[in-house]
Amino acid sequence: MTKKINVLTFSTDLHFGGDENRILTLARSIDVSRFNHLVVTINRADAETDQPFGTMRQQFAEAGIEVIDLGEIHSKSKPAVRPVQLARTTRVLVRVIKKLARLVRGRDIDLIDAHTSANQIGILAGVLTRTPTVVTLYGHEQRLLPRLSSPVILGMADAIVTDSQAICNRMKRWLIRPELKTHVIPNGMSPPSTTRDRAEMMKKLGLPGDPNTQVIGQVSAFVPYKGHRVLLAAARSVLEKASNTAFLLVGYSRDSDSYKEHLEQEIADMGMSDRVRILDYPGHIGDVWKAIDIHVHASLIDSLPNAIIESMSLAKPAVATSVGGIPEMVEHEKTGLIVPPGDPDALAQALLRLLREPEMAQRLGKAARNRYQKRYRPEVMTRKLESLFTDLVRRKNFAI
Repeated sequence: MTKKINVLTFSTDLHFGGDENRILTLARSIDVSRFNHLVVTINRADAETDQPFGTMRQQFAEAGIEVIDLGEIHSKSKPAVRPVQLARTTRVLVRVIKKLARLVRGRDIDLIDAHTSANQIGILAGVLTRTPTVVTLYGHEQRLLPRLSSPVILGMADAIVTDSQAICNRMKRWLIRPELKTHVIPNGMSPPSTTRDRAEMMKKLGLPGDPNTQVIGQVSAFVPYKGHRVLLAAARSVLEKASNTAFLLVGYSRDSDSYKEHLEQEIADMGMSDRVRILDYPGHIGDVWKAIDIHVHASLIDSLPNAIIESMSLAKPAVATSVGGIPEMVEHEKTGLIVPPGDPDALAQALLRLLREPEMAQRLGKAARNRYQKRYRPEVMTRKLESLFTDLVRRKNFAI
């Protein structure tokens, strides 16, 4: 009988977010007849409970996924002067690398699957234990160590995975020997489910009760680069021309509620409070999608947003911006409409087009779901990752 491959997926924490959803999807769909899978975080579980955007630990527990934390916690004290902070950071890094290395040896781990801001720690622990290491990046996660060290440390990884060709091409500019290491494996997600009907969700979300109202919705974190202000400018134009329309902005605040509060004030100042709703993530995202007729994603910067994958799986017609890997998902006039980032007029015209041409909107939504079935189901992502993991472990064993 062939020995199972022991995979350790390593992340800083399990806050609610796109990469954490990717880890959860992998854990749920990995082939347990061939792999043992362990999830490890740097931060303690209780360090996540007071975060404004929540934790996904419950979802991991409900799925029966083993999660171990290394007992660290971010300091809430004021930042120290730079040399002192650097010394403290170095001590923490050394301590975490040692903890992870002990766990790798103790659990007989065959491969480390490191994610985002924890990737460099994962690589160094892999070097220390001579364990193959895969890192997943989205192009902007170099936080724990100085940027100048990134190409050197990332050059020690056995493979680098990202979710879109656009981000892969960007990373190749500064990676060492990228042609040997980079792999594009898009996220995979299951269609979000719900037990609620549309009328119930319209009422719960404070949207107009008229059944003929068309709801345009964006699901994303409340951070400036997601383009909410551009969307609000477009919304004002759309509402002037399509009175039976409402807008729904749903998400969570990553750092503080101040950005969301500014958006709420702008909505009020524009006189749109009765037709534009901005809400914190209320729980089951499938319930939110029940109320959305047209999906909009107005990002100024992005990689391969999970919200677009969700909307595709539900056959929602979409208008999205031409940033990052989005045009790889949404093909203009075939599976959705693409507009330039930061252009409220273009965004408004595209949304009005879908409102005025329901047959086209239905056709785009159906084509989007077909593309989802081929490219973005959980099994598609996981089988590609399993193949990469197996290949790297075999190479190591052959070298030995």
